[in-house]
Amino acid sequence: MTYKERRTANDPIRILGTEKADIRQYDGGLRHIRGIKSYQAVRACRSKPEMQDGYGFTYNHAAMLAYWNEHFLLEYLSNPVSEHAGDSHTLLVISPDGIHWEKPQVIFPEYWLTAEHYQGPKKELLPKGEKFCSVMHQRCGFYQTSQGKLLITGFYGISPAPNVAPNNGWGIGRVVREIYKDFTFSPIYFIRYNEPAGYSRSTADGFPYFEESPDQGFVEACRELLADKVMIQQWWEEQRFDTELFTQHGGQALCTYTDQEGNIVGVYKHGLCTVSEDKGESWSQPVRCLSLETSTGKVWGQRTSDGKYALVYNPSTDSMHRWPLAVVTGDDGHTFSDMLAVTTEVAPSRYEGYTKNFGPQYIRGIMEGITQPKDGSMWITYSVNKEDIWVTHIAVPITGRQVSDFQEDFSASEPGGEVSGWNIYSPLWAPVELVKKDGKTVLSLSDTDPYDRAKAERTIPEAQAGSVMFRVMAEAVGNAPMLIEFQDHKGAVPIKISFCPDGIVRVKGNGVYHDLFSCQFGMWYDFTVSYDCVSAGYTAAVSCKGEEFFRKEFPFSQSVETVERILFATKGCVNTQDLEASGKFCTIGDLPDSDSPAPLSRLLISSLSVYTEVKADE
Repeated sequence: MTYKERRTANDPIRILGTEKADIRQYDGGLRHIRGIKSYQAVRACRSKPEMQDGYGFTYNHAAMLAYWNEHFLLEYLSNPVSEHAGDSHTLLVISPDGIHWEKPQVIFPEYWLTAEHYQGPKKELLPKGEKFCSVMHQRCGFYQTSQGKLLITGFYGISPAPNVAPNNGWGIGRVVREIYKDFTFSPIYFIRYNEPAGYSRSTADGFPYFEESPDQGFVEACRELLADKVMIQQWWEEQRFDTELFTQHGGQALCTYTDQEGNIVGVYKHGLCTVSEDKGESWSQPVRCLSLETSTGKVWGQRTSDGKYALVYNPSTDSMHRWPLAVVTGDDGHTFSDMLAVTTEVAPSRYEGYTKNFGPQYIRGIMEGITQPKDGSMWITYSVNKEDIWVTHIAVPITGRQVSDFQEDFSASEPGGEVSGWNIYSPLWAPVELVKKDGKTVLSLSDTDPYDRAKAERTIPEAQAGSVMFRVMAEAVGNAPMLIEFQDHKGAVPIKISFCPDGIVRVKGNGVYHDLFSCQFGMWYDFTVSYDCVSAGYTAAVSCKGEEFFRKEFPFSQSVETVERILFATKGCVNTQDLEASGKFCTIGDLPDSDSPAPLSRLLISSLSVYTEVKADE
């Protein structure tokens, strides 16, 4: 059997092609998805908890996403410092548009208990006769019933030591609440006690059993959830001793979707895949799909609004450094190809903590059975470094290409709305947004984050030669230069323009920075950059108030075959945590001043026009 045959033999999921992510780069050296937008929903801030969620916990992870009642709902669990340790609770954060998120609120609070009934490993480490806090864990969060009710669930586990995970079967049980139309909540109930581990209605205090609720509609909703075999199969890890509950035993972090033939495809960690042909009554024996190269991070799969399928995962066997997130697409739910980068940036981990793997990880999207957003985009959520929570929406159809030239300005756009066609990376302390300036709408990149940056990127037709015109204003430059970069599809930068803190605008040519002019902050400048990859050079011309005052030729700083994207950023990449940094125990220490805003940088973009002369395929 050949190598290719061995990678795809009898696999429910097959990734075609030979392209692999280069994890020396945070985007894997992959082509970027066109029109993708990423927004930070929660930024950990230990010393200023009021800027986070009121608690300042720095372990935030296991995000879950739903769209319901024309709002996005995001659930995540939170611990003070480390995984599987400390006073633990689960929070919910809500957004009307997926861009602007409200302050998180506790949806499942800390649960305190004694070790009286615990029979699992490391029992001797639990305090004798004293109460300790449960550690929350959940592999699924939301369930929408056939009547349109929305339930949110969580699991109270037990972790006597950081290396004893609360999903090992010895936890207390699963809790549930209903989310009402006005975004208030029902009381908390247990929906399933973990009786094989010693917890039942008589031994688990704190919350009543759901059957005791006076709300019959809520009781029926819980019964419907318990009867959904595909949904509750995701509970197996935490309640694995409950043999009557599950139709398949084994596998971590199950994701399911319906394929083109109506079968349910299940994907676990480690590239394990299974199929059910009878709606979850039975499953095929899980097999490791060798072409789905991944490790202990989650895999998310779904059918997209154009009828195709997408898988999002970390295409790397390095579980400690989980980057990039990538997507592959296909037509039938089994065969995928054309790997593209979902995340193109990885901010550094700011807070030390046990088992805080680096990078964007543990992806979840909006499950089948839950209302899908009207815009037709693919929406996902994930944590970065297990401390910040992000949401990304991916334009459908999913592509990394821009076919035609274009002329764009933002004057007709609505402030606060979506930036169509652009790739946006918007941290909470470095937002990218449409705002009003001098009566016109412009794209604003603001940045006060000491360890992250704002980015707006535009894919252009891949070409060997062309001209790009843009109007920009530097309102403020903080501690580091703001950048405009021309890049090829792997991220090589032949042309770089820098707005520097000393007020000088510089370009890089032949590896050397050249002064262009002294910039007046708050003034609009029109740039025209004409490039030629064959001669490896470019001409930069600059005008102000309609008058050209600079024009000069420069050599490339890096030879490229083609140019296919333009990046506007408030500073260079901040992260210096490379593949040699340890992610398992995260012993790098806390980064200094990460809770203190940095001096403001702000770049405004009014318009962008692109004219390509020699396309890549000509």
